[in-house]
Amino acid sequence: MRLEDEDGKDNFNQQLGKLYTEGQIMTKEWQFYIAGVRHHKIHEVMDELEVGGQLGLTLEPTNKYDPNAVRITKYDTMIGYVPGKISAQITAALTSGESDVTCEIVEFNPIEKPWKMCKVVVRKEDKK
Repeated sequence: MRLEDEDGKDNFNQQLGKLYTEGQIMTKEWQFYIAGVRHHKIHEVMDELEVGGQLGLTLEPTNKYDPNAVRITKYDTMIGYVPGKISAQITAALTSGESDVTCEIVEFNPIEKPWKMCKVVVRKEDKK
């Protein structure tokens, strides 16, 4: 199965994530553009967003569209969601209890189209 984004680019690795080890730490990571940006309040924290900045991840199990929905926030301001195609994987990472999960901005362009404004990497680190 081949997955493509709105520009027709292959995003197969986005869904599966990338797995690598370094010393005694095994890391899995997913890179993606934040979904639903235009429907939330990214404009309220625009001045606070920068490459390398950390964002929060919050489970939203009562979401009527996706029981695995994961909100992405800056401080307490919701700026969007993890895309539905990988939300179950991110939910599993967050609920495993054995991992450190982080979300970092890797691309940010406030004048870009909303669905390409902010790209993040979510990393799950497990000690062997």
